[in-house]
Amino acid sequence: MAVKYPNNVIPAFGYHPWFSHSISLACLVEKETHYRELLLGSNAVADPEFEELLPFLPDPIPLHSVLSELRQNLSALPDAMLGEVGVDRSFRIPFEEPHSSRRLTKFTVPINHQLSVLEAQLGVAVELGRNVSLHSVKAQMITVDLLERMSQKYGDKWTNINIDLHSCGFSPQTWKSLEKTHSNLFLSLSTLINGRSPNHKALISACSPSRILVESSQR
Repeated sequence: MAVKYPNNVIPAFGYHPWFSHSISLACLVEKETHYRELLLGSNAVADPEFEELLPFLPDPIPLHSVLSELRQNLSALPDAMLGEVGVDRSFRIPFEEPHSSRRLTKFTVPINHQLSVLEAQLGVAVELGRNVSLHSVKAQMITVDLLERMSQKYGDKWTNINIDLHSCGFSPQTWKSLEKTHSNLFLSLSTLINGRSPNHKALISACSPSRILVESSQR
C-alpha cells in the first residue's frame, strides 16, 4: 500500500512488545533454552503449563536479525516510521492451539527483556531519523525513565525524531512533566482504550493543543 500510494500511506515497522518473547538477545540459542530461561528464570521446578505451551511457541529470532530486517525496511521507504513498539506489563502470552479456543497463560515477558528489544529498535530509529509510535501499558515510570535515558544517550539526535505515546494512559500530572522535559513528545488518545479511564478528559486538558494527535484506535 505504501509503495502504491506513497502520498497517502505512511508505513511503520517494528516488533510490538506482545511479540518480544519471540526475540532472543543471543545470536544462537535453542528454542527450549530460550523460553525456559525467559519465562521460568532460575525456577527449576517443573511447570506443566510451560510444557504445554512450549510446542506452540515460535522459534526464537536473534535480535540482530530483527534489527537487520528493520533497518532494511525503513531504508527502503524513506517516510516509514518505527512502531508500534514499546513495553507492556499487563500482557500475558496466549496459548493458541490450532482448532482450539485462545486462552491466556500466566506467563509475562520480563520487563528487562522488553526494554532490551525496545531500546535496540529505538537505536535504529535514531540512526535513520525516523519517528516512533510508542506503546506503554502499566509502565508509566518505566517509560518516563526510558525517555530520559534515550535523551541522555542520543542528545540532539533523539530530539530530531518525534515520539507519539499511542493511546497513552499516563496521569495528567506525569504528562505535564514530560511535555515540559521532552520537546519531541506527542500524545494520542482513543475512545476505545482511553475513554474508559476517569482521567481521559483531564489528560486531554493537560496536553498542549500543539502536542495532541488524532488517534486511529477508535470505536
